[in-house]
Amino acid sequence: MIIQENNSISYETTDITPEVASAWLMKNIDNRKPSKAKVRKLAIDLKEQNWVANADAVRFNRNDVLIDGQHRLMAVVESGVTIKNALVARGLSDKAYITIDDGIPRQMHQFLAHANLGTERRQKVLAYLIATMCSIEKEGSLAGIKHHRQITKSQMNKWIKLHETEAVDAVIKSYIAQDAIPFGNPSTGTTSWAVAIYLSTQTHGDAVVDDFLAGLINGNENPEDPRNVLRHWMIKQNSDHDKNKRRSLKKNLTAFNKCFNSYVLKQDMKRIRLSKNEALPELVVLEAS
Repeated sequence: MIIQENNSISYETTDITPEVASAWLMKNIDNRKPSKAKVRKLAIDLKEQNWVANADAVRFNRNDVLIDGQHRLMAVVESGVTIKNALVARGLSDKAYITIDDGIPRQMHQFLAHANLGTERRQKVLAYLIATMCSIEKEGSLAGIKHHRQITKSQMNKWIKLHETEAVDAVIKSYIAQDAIPFGNPSTGTTSWAVAIYLSTQTHGDAVVDDFLAGLINGNENPEDPRNVLRHWMIKQNSDHDKNKRRSLKKNLTAFNKCFNSYVLKQDMKRIRLSKNEALPELVVLEAS
């Protein structure tokens, strides 16, 4: 159905089935190299029925060559799901590709202003926490943290609607903890704190986590208290000698979880032992008495 014409440019809406998408991709000549990760994310949204029409057209030039929409078409083929009533533009100038995708992509943290965290940086930490938790829940274990970049905005949006209060609280506490005992540089440190605090709170509740954080930040006289062990480990990691070492969420979370588990089990510990290829330890769950 053609709905508008303008200087030889026509616009129509049509269903893009996997068969149609495959045929149109045959007209994909001299386009940029597609991103497999982008195609995978779009295919996930289609399979999970998270696709939202936004009037962004699939575009062909005057020679019927596809100049925009290859990732969407590849996602339709990969997912086997039809996009209903898709907008298609035909007859564009050969120079139109110069202005396509020329804007600034919207990042997930820019959709989180409603969380009232005050700064864009805090919204970025919240976005990272959301993606990490989505990945962990999808994987069914903490091993999922390495796949957080594969999470789509639609999946993140669904998650935050269910967990916003707890997630925002974890981010706020992460800045308090990072200011007192840095978990590395402000970027890695704050995101590490946010994930650690959220996970431990979900497992053991606010009171236990708040007591652990208080002991960690303030210290005490028992050198084998897990909170003191983690405190001294973090101070050493932030010393001039180690400041240039690469820090990672996995390393920080491994150290936190080991100490938090010992604290919950009321066990003293002498030091944090980390091996290069060890799995990230899950948080212990105490049986109800």
